[in-house]
Amino acid sequence: MLKRTLALHFVEYVPKRAVNAFPSASILARSTQQTKSIHEGTALFRETERGAQRADLEQERRGFFSVPKLNYPVLSGVSPVLSSKQFRYVYDVLHHDIVSKLNRASIGSDVEGHTVETVIRQTSFDALKSHIHTPACEHFNYCFFYNSLRPWGTSMPSSFRDAVTLQFGNADSPSATIEKRFLQAASTLQSRVGWVYLVSTSTGVLDVVAFEHGTSPLANDLIPLLGLSVNESTYFMDYSTVGPGGLEAYVANFFKGCNWSLASRYFADTTEGKGGPEPNF
Repeated sequence: MLKRTLALHFVEYVPKRAVNAFPSASILARSTQQTKSIHEGTALFRETERGAQRADLEQERRGFFSVPKLNYPVLSGVSPVLSSKQFRYVYDVLHHDIVSKLNRASIGSDVEGHTVETVIRQTSFDALKSHIHTPACEHFNYCFFYNSLRPWGTSMPSSFRDAVTLQFGNADSPSATIEKRFLQAASTLQSRVGWVYLVSTSTGVLDVVAFEHGTSPLANDLIPLLGLSVNESTYFMDYSTVGPGGLEAYVANFFKGCNWSLASRYFADTTEGKGGPEPNF
């Protein structure tokens, strides 16, 4: 039997009762559409692949450091310490600016590609590298500040409570003792720009220390346990009474939303001779 195909326009021999080897026009249309879909999917994949490559190149161009991803939702803020609007301003604006400065300063230098802890230690007390040291300390401080926060806080582990009570007293409320010291330390920063840390020495001696803008515990061989930003730009949206009153309320709320589990773990590492924390920033 001879049959002229509509699509291919040539004569082909087809045995009787055999399945037609030539697809109908509707089948061909579906096949063409499937082929088109495959090509479109491949093209979309290639474009996605090129986009990822462009993003990698852009990351390399911008530098090694970036704002960290957090293990709690940024959009929700950190109750009761910071609202969503205030926290996003710190995270998306202030910290991004610091990271940009750090990348611009470190690209092409002898510390390019090193961790922020290494950068801080290698640029400490070197006036010629202060343009790298300052944003490196600020980047570390912001990252540690985020880690020191937890929505509605965590309870102080009993082992750490004992250590705090032993060194600071006030067995009934060791947290209140540290809070009072934080407020006192923050008040010494007359410019209202800086950080307050609960720190430990390598031998396990606790202290609360204020650090000016562009400095950090690492440059002083101190082990950070809890860190608080006392820059007015960190809390001015949420605490209408900017100044001593706003600062006092802000510090009080920090101790309702701080991460005592972090402080306890880092302190335990220190006293067990593990060298303190090495945060992955």
